[in-house]
Amino acid sequence: MKGINRKKLSYTNKVIYLRLSKSIEDKEVSRVLEWYETISETYDDLYRNEQRLKYFMLFKDINSYSTNFSNELLKVIDIGCGTAELASYLDDRLGRYRQIFFIGLDLSPKQLSIAKRKSENLNIIIELIAADLTYPPLRDGVKVDMVALISVIKCWYDVHAILNYIRKNFVSTILLYTVLCNSDDLLNELIHELHNASCKRYSSREILCIEGDIDEGI
Repeated sequence: MKGINRKKLSYTNKVIYLRLSKSIEDKEVSRVLEWYETISETYDDLYRNEQRLKYFMLFKDINSYSTNFSNELLKVIDIGCGTAELASYLDDRLGRYRQIFFIGLDLSPKQLSIAKRKSENLNIIIELIAADLTYPPLRDGVKVDMVALISVIKCWYDVHAILNYIRKNFVSTILLYTVLCNSDDLLNELIHELHNASCKRYSSREILCIEGDIDEGI
């Protein structure tokens, strides 16, 4: 996929893009990269069950998820895909019913290497891209059925800049994301601000959110 051509962006999208590039501090990006590179080999053992529970809690709120299948290609972008556990989950749940095209973006080369190995056993079309959320290598107007950011966003990031970028630049039916906070008050404030989303608590420090036409299902 082509990277962003900033010269061709509209004024509004330039503002969003420039704000997105500052939405996460450089030292935080470095910290996240170092952490996931360090735990890459044990990541699935540590977090697979937690991630799958989040997927289950999100997908059960999408109408017709398990009953209204079509033969059309399901196109999914997973930003912060890690070891592509979401791809595995979708293959387990939907692979028998429809073809899936999964694009996974992640900052950690080691995580992506594991994702590549896992993808060899999946019955889906998968493309993996090494990328930083603050400089996403995707052109405007990408049409997909679902965009996911699971265990990626934290409330000390510029949450609204990140979500506005996704809303403006991806034509998607459903947007799934989680937000981790270090304060219950901040989390409650954020839930109030995300008035276009259906959000619920995953824990005292994290919320799960869905935006889009969930009545259509996937």
